[in-house]
Amino acid sequence: MSRIGGKAGTAGPRIDEQMRKRVSAYPGTLTFLDLIAKNKRDSAVLMVFMVTFGVVVGGVLASAVAVYFGAAPNMQALLPSIILGGLAALVFGVFGAAWSWFGGSSAILMMSGAKEITKPLDPELFNVVEELAIAGGIPCRGST
Repeated sequence: MSRIGGKAGTAGPRIDEQMRKRVSAYPGTLTFLDLIAKNKRDSAVLMVFMVTFGVVVGGVLASAVAVYFGAAPNMQALLPSIILGGLAALVFGVFGAAWSWFGGSSAILMMSGAKEITKPLDPELFNVVEELAIAGGIPCRGST
């Protein structure tokens, strides 16, 4: 086991070996901006899959309702119900995904009661955030 900040045999925090393995899986040239871009791509793929799943569920539910109420005596008559249910689910899914993508973070911040602060209100916090942004190579919002 390796230690940080000291000679072998001295007390010091141990490095978590599992964390070391996870971090070493990334190439050394990977930046926070690369991770942000990957996260956005993964989020977009997840949203597409969820909307597609919603369309399938909408079609199945619409066909089940049509069969239950006797509106579709055969498979040929069931097709318009499946298409209508899928389209309705597609519309709701696209609006929900768009709201989540563009307004979800604002909703979460509002629900948690977060308030924007200014640099004169807490200059030490702003200094820490600016230092982290510089170290990570990402732009810092609010720095002047």
